[in-house]
Amino acid sequence: PYFAFTLFAYAFLSLFLDDGTSILLSDSTYVEAKKRLLCRPIDRVNVGGLRQTITVYELLANREQVSEELFQDVHEYTRAFDAYLDRDFASAVEILQKYVACVRQTDKAAEKLLENAITYAANPPPAAWSGASGEQVKH
Repeated sequence: PYFAFTLFAYAFLSLFLDDGTSILLSDSTYVEAKKRLLCRPIDRVNVGGLRQTITVYELLANREQVSEELFQDVHEYTRAFDAYLDRDFASAVEILQKYVACVRQTDKAAEKLLENAITYAANPPPAAWSGASGEQVKH
């Protein structure tokens, strides 16, 4: 269990450093907190010791203190993330290009997701792809 926790913590830390996010939640924590907190999916990560892929969320704010504009921004970003996981990379690119240009020009996580979606639109991942960043899959 300790080894799996260490791998899990390492995966979180790498997302924190790469994506410019501040507070990250695992999918299990997100399920418990989503009624009170506004979060958005950031990435899927493979947790080696657990042999599973989890979705990682960024905590943005308390839902009671959020503007309608931020709710809409998160909705658009989440639509792009869902399209990306559904392998609809063209739609993900379209949504993210508008999002980055109009909403969040300095959003490193959105820029990274856009870059990955552009790459996969041109060269789709294999069928076994789970949506995880940096996933080592055989072509």
